[in-house]
Amino acid sequence: GALVGVSEHETTFSVWNTKMEGGKDLSDKPAVEWGHRLEDAVALKAADELGLVSRFAGGLWARRDNPILRVTPDRFVCKPRSWNALGVIECKTAGDDEHWASGTIHPGGHGTGSAPLGYQAQVQWQLGILGLKIGWLACFHLSNERQFFLVEVHFDPEWFGELVDAAERFWNVNVLGDEIPMHDLRHPITEDLLKQLSPSVVR
Repeated sequence: GALVGVSEHETTFSVWNTKMEGGKDLSDKPAVEWGHRLEDAVALKAADELGLVSRFAGGLWARRDNPILRVTPDRFVCKPRSWNALGVIECKTAGDDEHWASGTIHPGGHGTGSAPLGYQAQVQWQLGILGLKIGWLACFHLSNERQFFLVEVHFDPEWFGELVDAAERFWNVNVLGDEIPMHDLRHPITEDLLKQLSPSVVR
């Protein structure tokens, strides 16, 4: 999502910096820690609502016809007593319910469901690489109401094509070509990162 400008947490520059310099260890951040600790509970709840089974997705996957396209899905969803993946479950936790509504999102953004665009892009990326047609965003909100949202996301080939174009351009121009992505330098996330990298220069 970052490469097409819809991520809430990353920009093209921050992704490039991680690729070139290595990323920071965020495991001590409470939001990251509890997101990982609650991942299995969120996946199990989603599978229960679907009447299916959650399976560990097994790490890094890549497209055989284009190995730079890689993904690490949270969970596969399967029928009981089967390992044949019907789709993916992407597990989230959040502190508020802004942008979230249980339901379905069809290609073009049509449907009754709602979720942050960055998370929708994440599922589209997973579906396109894995060759699946449907995925679910499952989100547990850590509010007083303890709400749980389950959003069914259908594969959108046009959107996936845009994501692939952005990824290939980023890999070839910015990573292999060692060209700093300049178009989002005034983004707040990029500005904060630049201040951390060069505190005596960027204020």
